[in-house]
Amino acid sequence: MNGSTCYTTFSYCCVTYNQARYIAGIDVCLSGADIWNCTITKNFSEEVDSHGVSFFNAEDSSIWNSIICGNATGPGYSDVDAIYTFVTVAYSDIGGGYAGMGNIDEDPLFANSEEDIYALLPGSPCIDSGYPGSPPDPDGTVVDMGAFPISTWTGMGYALAGGLGAPVLAGDGYVSPGEEVFLTLDNAQPSSQAFLVIGFDLALTPFLGGTLVP
Repeated sequence: MNGSTCYTTFSYCCVTYNQARYIAGIDVCLSGADIWNCTITKNFSEEVDSHGVSFFNAEDSSIWNSIICGNATGPGYSDVDAIYTFVTVAYSDIGGGYAGMGNIDEDPLFANSEEDIYALLPGSPCIDSGYPGSPPDPDGTVVDMGAFPISTWTGMGYALAGGLGAPVLAGDGYVSPGEEVFLTLDNAQPSSQAFLVIGFDLALTPFLGGTLVP
């Protein structure tokens, strides 16, 4: 981003595996940017020390609820670099650290970064650690850091509406050994037969869906 008339908002973006001569992640020069709930990792610069996000002589900018790590090279370097720019960085996981309210510098516990799966595992320090004033995550809890909020259950949809309306299947609890899981099915015909198939995606999180006719 280079230009005095360009101001951009990044929201729920995943920026990975970019390679450039200078800045490989997000480079903001002369313009400005607000970065919300983004995951920025594994970006590499060839001729200068790498940063996930770099601001140079830019307008006032901000970073919120984001995970920016695994880009910086060299001891003492941060994944966020700001030169001649005022940047508010808050409630974010920044590799190398960055001063600001709610910021941390910890392993985000990606589900499997080697396979480019950047969902958060249970126990991640980024869960429920975003700015409390942000809209809550789909599960109703405080917003997570990063582009992929943890979700115990993900409805795949595709339910067919019958006489009682579209059936809704909801789950509560993690599918782990020794853990209790509660399932509820609404809008289904009482005492009728139903089939439940539970699977897992590559992020190791349960999903649910299919076609149900009450």
